[in-house]
Amino acid sequence: MFFLPVNIWGVLFSTISSVVIGFLWYSPILFGTQWKKLTNGSSKKTTKPSNYIVYRYSANFLATFVMMYVFAQVIGLTLMTTTFEGAVMGAIIWLGFVATAMVNMVLFENKSWALFFINSCYYLACLVVSGVILTIWI
Repeated sequence: MFFLPVNIWGVLFSTISSVVIGFLWYSPILFGTQWKKLTNGSSKKTTKPSNYIVYRYSANFLATFVMMYVFAQVIGLTLMTTTFEGAVMGAIIWLGFVATAMVNMVLFENKSWALFFINSCYYLACLVVSGVILTIWI
């Protein structure tokens, strides 16, 4: 296996855009209130140390960066050049890998279909937007 050279700035920008989408997606502006109810979250302050929150967001940023780096590799290997192709590839990757894997939380973890749609459609939005960004920057 080999890795193609990718524009690291494109990967970083798509990572940041995914984090911003997540901030909005899981905020009360969009689906945050619904998501919190479906996950039995509470609005009480956590007793976890503040560095725990930094760890969670740092780990999330790193995981998203890895996902976007691999996505950039896929776009490079498939020789995609238009933003439409990038958006479609994002949707295909979501359907083939993310949505199908996340169905298991409904089937085996007794989670609701509503939670599945909130969480999986977040990834759909991220992958479609990132597909557009990566085809511009790669």
